[in-house]
Amino acid sequence: MNKIRDFWNLVGPIFTILLIITAIWYASAVWLNSAWAYDKAKRANVTISFSEMVTDTMMQEKPLLPSPHQVIKEIYKTTVLKKVTSKRSLIWHGWITLSATLLGFAFGTALGILLAVGIVFSKSMDMSVMPWVITSQTIPILAIAPMIIVVLNAIGVSGLLPKAIISMYLSFFPVVVGMVKGLRSPDQMQLDQMRTWSAPKTTSFWKLDRRAQSLGEPMRENQSSKPPCVPAQEYEQFHLQAASDSVDPKAHETFHDPLPLRSCRHLSR
Repeated sequence: MNKIRDFWNLVGPIFTILLIITAIWYASAVWLNSAWAYDKAKRANVTISFSEMVTDTMMQEKPLLPSPHQVIKEIYKTTVLKKVTSKRSLIWHGWITLSATLLGFAFGTALGILLAVGIVFSKSMDMSVMPWVITSQTIPILAIAPMIIVVLNAIGVSGLLPKAIISMYLSFFPVVVGMVKGLRSPDQMQLDQMRTWSAPKTTSFWKLDRRAQSLGEPMRENQSSKPPCVPAQEYEQFHLQAASDSVDPKAHETFHDPLPLRSCRHLSR
């Protein structure tokens, strides 16, 4: 009994909402399609009852608002009974939309990554490009999409590419914002440490910024819990001196972290 109650508590609210939506849908279909039912009866010089009117609204070939069972029937007809290669197949049209979406997402991801890297590593791009990236999202896509279609069609570009460009416009902004935030996530101490080792910008990007982008904030926590590292040569020299008792083994506690030292040899890999 408890399992049934728990199942109903989980599914009951969703089922109730779906039932209410379906009831409102059917009532709206009867209301909107009733005018056509009465008009047909008037032209045929017949009088129909309320039940006959309701039945007619559920069976119209081209209703103003199709009822739920008509929608389900049409979906079954255009997905199961039609060949996938037929232009009347819903699956064929779904693939057309999906291909434009995926291609646009690939374009948007590539553009977003390139812009984010340029914004992070170029002060001039940060000051000039980033405001325009933000401003681009204030323009409604309904205003830009027709212009993209018309302009590209005027120069002979049609088909999948214009729709992919519209999809790219919708998807590149979150990529830019997320990449910029991720590439700027390393703190100043980590950046200064890379400069101390004379690491080139490409090494800092691949070893520090890119890793921070992929790991996010947990990287800082994990890095803070690890022992501080020193260049490999100093690490070996310290332990050679400690082995000969010429250095206090606790000398490493003068560093900012009391944890044992570790070699930073892994950063050169």
